[in-house]
Amino acid sequence: NVNVLSTVALADAAAAHHVKKCIFISTIGASHSYAHKYGYPGSKQKAEAYLQGKDDLNWTIVRPDIVYSEQSWGHSFSFDELSGLKFIPMIGDGKQKLQPIHLDDLAKTVNLLSNGKANHETLNACGSEALEIREILQFLSEKRQRKFKTISLSVAFAEAVAKHYPVGVLNPSFVGMLREAMENPSPKIDATPFMQAVGLEKLITLQEAYEGTKPADMNKPKVMQMVKQVALRPLRLFSLTAEFARAAVRRTPAVPQIKPEALEIQPESLEIKPEVPTEKEVKQTPKLPSPETPDI
Repeated sequence: NVNVLSTVALADAAAAHHVKKCIFISTIGASHSYAHKYGYPGSKQKAEAYLQGKDDLNWTIVRPDIVYSEQSWGHSFSFDELSGLKFIPMIGDGKQKLQPIHLDDLAKTVNLLSNGKANHETLNACGSEALEIREILQFLSEKRQRKFKTISLSVAFAEAVAKHYPVGVLNPSFVGMLREAMENPSPKIDATPFMQAVGLEKLITLQEAYEGTKPADMNKPKVMQMVKQVALRPLRLFSLTAEFARAAVRRTPAVPQIKPEALEIQPESLEIKPEVPTEKEVKQTPKLPSPETPDI
């Protein structure tokens, strides 16, 4: 509601006061057909639809993928902090792909758009690299000079945790979108149209962004934040346990049902039919010597 209502109010006010340009920062998640099923991308999608229907306002919609810098990946328990854990939680197989865009590139984009570029256009502002989540976490872990060790989490378990204890990337919208990415992988988004529309010649790569970054410069994981979540809502832990148990039962294969008639023994199945040897078998049977009569 905040994303939708605030955008509507700002757009109406901008149109009423003849603002020259309205730049709306959305999310790449809003470009997917399943965005409406999840809170954050669904709300951005609704806000986009409202702006796109306003003829009395000069607007541009920017859809960035995950935005990052060497100092922060946006919020707590994002990839930079997860990479600092001894065992990094990996949701699913970790092969879901993202195209992170550096904060500097997004700032340049907004600055260029304010000069009258890409009016009434919706731009997919993605990085030029399509990286697996596993690749991103391994890169950040190695930047910390740590061994890359992971612990696998099923998507069902991650969804249950995100529902009861949402924190950072472990929130229902992000985990739900990861499930969708696993079940319906999307092709890589070509960043060229976006770059040409705003006048960017090059985008910063992950390797370039972290060049010269030292382990001490990277954020430490805020483990206590999750501990506080559990401490403040202890009863949710029981709900989480029960929900995970139900999910485990649903995944257990059903025992095949045996029909009673299948256990009935038919008399004809017990009938023993003697086998009659063939003539060839009779000829091949060795003859036994006749017993000798003992002397009396």
